[in-house]
Amino acid sequence: MTTTYILPGFMESEVQALVKSRYYQSNIEVLKDAIRTLFETKPDLKISAALEMYRSNEVSLSRAAEIAGVTTVEFKEIMANRGIPLISEAKSTSEMDKKADKLSKYLK
Repeated sequence: MTTTYILPGFMESEVQALVKSRYYQSNIEVLKDAIRTLFETKPDLKISAALEMYRSNEVSLSRAAEIAGVTTVEFKEIMANRGIPLISEAKSTSEMDKKADKLSKYLK
């Protein structure tokens, strides 16, 4: 997924200066480092991002917990405290039947 961002002029100049001075190899490296630093200094933003990604069905519960930097149990507690319902990740009956058939054939 490619997204384009436009930085204010002074920020763009600062990013370019860091690349020109060979502090970073590219503009994207500067932005990656800035975002990584943002999440390290404000862990609550990581949790908020993980909650939104989970709520919009972009990631599973376990992946959201991993993104947030907490255990699955802790993530469920955070969800409960914020009134966010748990999304059922159960498979359909037909999917479960197919898997059960494969398993029974394998066990024979």
